[in-house]
Amino acid sequence: MELKDIKSRKKLVNYFAEHGFRNGAEIGVSTGLFSCYMLRTIPELNLLSIDSWPDDAGYRRDTKKDKETAIRSLSEYPKCKVIEQTSMRAACDVPEGSLDFVYIDGDHSFDAVICDLVEWTKRVKPGGIVSGHDYIRRYPGLKKAVDTYVEFHKYALHLTEPQRKGADKYISYFFVKK
Repeated sequence: MELKDIKSRKKLVNYFAEHGFRNGAEIGVSTGLFSCYMLRTIPELNLLSIDSWPDDAGYRRDTKKDKETAIRSLSEYPKCKVIEQTSMRAACDVPEGSLDFVYIDGDHSFDAVICDLVEWTKRVKPGGIVSGHDYIRRYPGLKKAVDTYVEFHKYALHLTEPQRKGADKYISYFFVKK
């Protein structure tokens, strides 16, 4: 599969599988649904599933219940490590160049996304993929942070297409780390 053929985040995971990606991280796990999808699709995957599940994030969700759901579902996968920390704190414990990919879906503010891109791109090896979710107008800070980062570093930005339903109805972004 070519990069241009990636039209959904599920196809992105298929790309990871086809290219032998075995070490990754998801930032912002929520209920663990996408982490579980990655682990089912790539059985050899060593995945860091990172979320702080903040009580004060202004979500209209029960983050305590989301955390319990994630921990329960991800406990079925021995190669998954659930980390309850902020993305910046968790990044400190991940060696630079050790990941094949990162998928960022945490705090969608401009500052948080810039910080995630700066720190987590360092953790991805050259030729790996830096990716994330919700590249849409609803999150102008996220979109602006991604655009600014890839423009400054001269990365070619790739986008999925909106799908009909579920989390894939929102666009994911990705680029190949140089």
